Amino acid sequence: MESEKEFYVKKPMPLKLKRDISSNEIEITNQTVLLDAKKKESARSTPKYDEDKRRYIELTSGKAGATAQKK
Repeated sequence: MESEKEFYVKKPMPLKLKRDISSNEIEITNQTVLLDAKKKESARSTPKYDEDKRRYIELTSGKAGATAQKK
């Protein structure tokens, strides 16, 4: 679309091309916002996953029983 847009530098740009470019810019913005939200969600869930994984390994390796008996 950028190459088409360049063709109309000295001429009026067709309405369809204007709409398509505008639509694509909006879609890029929306996808960027969605990607940022997914990155934030991932950053929040990673520490919890790591803690759950550590706890699972602790429970399945038998260390939890030894820790509980010490108390």
